[in-house]
Amino acid sequence: MSCKSCGSNSDLVKHGESHYCGTCRELGLHAGLSSSNNDLEMADKALERIDYDDRVKAMVIVTDASVARKTVIETLGFVTGSTVRAKHVGSDIMAGLKSVVGGELKGYTELLANGRDEAIYRLKQDASKLGADAVISMRLTTSMIAVGAVEIMAYGTAVKFAEEV
Repeated sequence: MSCKSCGSNSDLVKHGESHYCGTCRELGLHAGLSSSNNDLEMADKALERIDYDDRVKAMVIVTDASVARKTVIETLGFVTGSTVRAKHVGSDIMAGLKSVVGGELKGYTELLANGRDEAIYRLKQDASKLGADAVISMRLTTSMIAVGAVEIMAYGTAVKFAEEV
């Protein structure tokens, strides 16, 4: 599921039969565009958001301290991305039943996989704000912060690369 206007998968709200992110809702793109100057400005901002999201999604993330065939010329600093997820009552009941007979707890597996994806996306957003080309030495942590709630955090070092010749 992603924003109908820009394709983002963060902060989605259903509007009619479609979903829109917070930025597109703020810009009014969920209401459709007319030809007024204000609407054209909103469309330009949405296109900038799409470009930004493309840059964020394309950012290089590695667990190593370097990237092959790239020279780091500047360390921009520590960056993070996190999300807190809570289990669904239905999946919790199914997990209890599954633990009796054994097997994978698919509801929890999906919860953690989606949480990791969101934490990494937010890490990329944090690095992008610093103008980073990549995040090196990326790590993930998972912590139970309350009964039934888990925080998933991605962290690493934002860096700039030398220009390719």
